[in-house]
Amino acid sequence: MDRRELLNLGSMAAVAGVAASLTESASAAILELDGRASLLHIYTDESGTHAEELKIAKQVDPIPGAQMIVRGEGGATPAWHNTPAPQFAVAITGELEVELEGGARRRIRTGDLVFLEDTKGKGHVTYQNGHVTNVFIRVPPNFDIRAWARGKA
Repeated sequence: MDRRELLNLGSMAAVAGVAASLTESASAAILELDGRASLLHIYTDESGTHAEELKIAKQVDPIPGAQMIVRGEGGATPAWHNTPAPQFAVAITGELEVELEGGARRRIRTGDLVFLEDTKGKGHVTYQNGHVTNVFIRVPPNFDIRAWARGKA
């Protein structure tokens, strides 16, 4: 086996490990409201950036056209920014805190499910507590997170 084949096998093993970790972490640590899974929805409207908890129905549809991105970061300088596209985010290692307009802050723990939709406006600031590895799952631009969470996508 040559070096390129070994690197490809290593990459595939890393992705498999991330996927397994994501499944285990998400099922163990997704927020629960009234005994049901939920997610943190960060979005922008005319009055600024906000956050809300959305309960997730017991059965939700697969999301066609979704793309997965894995990114490890550490020690970044906090600055206001927007999400580049509507996307789910799961911290598979580490913890962070998100600051919204008006000073409200939300802690994101390993395995918490977040849906970022603040593509316009001031956005949010992300404070990392050490090294964080996130999985981002981008969805099509017309994706309706509220309908999906209700099981009506």
